[in-house]
Amino acid sequence: MSTATTHIKTDKQIVPALRFKEFEDKLINLGFADVGKILIGLTHKPNYTKKGRPFLSSKNISNGYIDFEDIQYISEEEFQSMSASTKPKIGDILFTRVGSNLGNPIILEQDIEFGIFVSLGVFRVNKKASNYFMKNWMNSNYFWRQLEQKVAGGAKNNLNTGWLKEFKLNLPSLPEQQKIASFLSAVDEKIQQLTKKKELLEQYKKGVMQQLFSGQLRFKDEEGKEYQDWEEKRLGEISEITTGSSNREDSGLDGEYTFFDRSQDIRTSSIFLFDGEAVIVAGEGQEFVPKYFIGKFDLHQRTYAIMNFEKSISKFIFFYIHYCRHYFFRQAVGTTVKSLRLPMFKKMPIKLPCVEEQQKIATYLSSIDTKIEAINNQITQTQTFKKGLLQQMFVAA
Repeated sequence: MSTATTHIKTDKQIVPALRFKEFEDKLINLGFADVGKILIGLTHKPNYTKKGRPFLSSKNISNGYIDFEDIQYISEEEFQSMSASTKPKIGDILFTRVGSNLGNPIILEQDIEFGIFVSLGVFRVNKKASNYFMKNWMNSNYFWRQLEQKVAGGAKNNLNTGWLKEFKLNLPSLPEQQKIASFLSAVDEKIQQLTKKKELLEQYKKGVMQQLFSGQLRFKDEEGKEYQDWEEKRLGEISEITTGSSNREDSGLDGEYTFFDRSQDIRTSSIFLFDGEAVIVAGEGQEFVPKYFIGKFDLHQRTYAIMNFEKSISKFIFFYIHYCRHYFFRQAVGTTVKSLRLPMFKKMPIKLPCVEEQQKIATYLSSIDTKIEAINNQITQTQTFKKGLLQQMFVAA
């Protein structure tokens, strides 16, 4: 940030730790309601229809986007009868008022007419503020600290609009707001680009796995010849499948060894019962996504470890199970919570190429995973960078 310089707080004036050098005006202390209107959605449940005007709730906003895929609809007549405050306009800041996804401000970029439920709020800025500046302020610690003071240590699952009106902020001039917002938007764009790149790689990996495990795409040996046909095996023939004997109470958060819980959770344990390469599958849940692990570990009694592979490559087995996990859905028992049984693992059919081709498949898919992980680290680093900017470019009220 070559155009910025570092400042310090003085007794006379509170200034940001990081500020563009051409700005020296004092910040003005204002209430949140002084820079815009705070509106909420429809306070009663409407009559939903199969088609008509979109009607959004808090579930339709996440990760900085509006999801128009899984939405409800209301009739044109009911939409027209709703007050203007329940119909966001382009440039408005939408935020979630209830649930685990609290806050999550986004700016309505498209000129789309829709209604909102009371679980969503709208902040419509006036001429004193930049909507992009305010959106970023609502993502900063200075916003959340004031919310936490209102909640007084309770669960942050309700963003009361009455509280918002009492929030304070130190506001720079509009030109400075716009420059800050522009800089932060560039960082957001970088995060979006990386996220898109990651999504494309994940889609590519999915397509490659489809071709590899269906036999449409085959590797060749060093002389360019086809490898032998794949063999039909059972998972129990080529590996040892075992389950743990421990419960969640036997694990903790500060143990030396990894403990795989019966769900997707990973905890720790002070003891280990298994050591080596393993493919771990949680025995309860709805996804049954396998994990690859090397080391010493313990298991919940409803979690399974696939180990001691004979004439097979462990990483190949991991990718194969990941690709064929629809088998688990068909074999799982139970209604509310699906669970797996040991015999199901032993009987699982698996098509096994020779060890050399297994290794090539595992190496190729692992290289894609490495690229995905590298991009994911870039996303995390950029998000951390932005968090630091918010901390330094905004100040406490």
